[in-house]
Amino acid sequence: MEFTNKDVLIVLGCTNDDSGVLSSLAKERADKAIEVLSKHQIRCVLTGGFGAHFNVTTTPHYEYMRRYIDGQLTQPLHFVQGISSANTFEDAQKTSALLNSLDYNNAYVITSDFHAARVGMLFELFCNKRVRLITSITKKKARELIELMQHEVNAISYAAELNNL
Repeated sequence: MEFTNKDVLIVLGCTNDDSGVLSSLAKERADKAIEVLSKHQIRCVLTGGFGAHFNVTTTPHYEYMRRYIDGQLTQPLHFVQGISSANTFEDAQKTSALLNSLDYNNAYVITSDFHAARVGMLFELFCNKRVRLITSITKKKARELIELMQHEVNAISYAAELNNL
């Protein structure tokens, strides 16, 4: 993939523990971002605020992601903004509102492989321009991955129903 300095990389948040330590899924997404950002000087938006199911600390999840990513890069992170969102729907809605106010060529969204279909659908629903997906590989046992995928199927059905798709 070729990136320009007019592109934007969006990294979707995931979960952290009560101390702010990123989950394995969040680290997989952050590591994929580090892979891109270590080779390309592009703007970066991080998502994730607070929620009982993913972050019960007093610091927004995107800030834990920013610290992790920034700590791994040799050059400064061109951090545009953190999006305080509580779920994937808000990730897409709030990030798309930000994107629609920016001058950019391409937007790339990093998420987990099992999460990509729903993310693509939601960003298409809200964003004026097409976004491109970059996926991290989920390193979970089969049973855990099946549970994650089943959640995605249910969430896609629910979102489609809500939006008359």
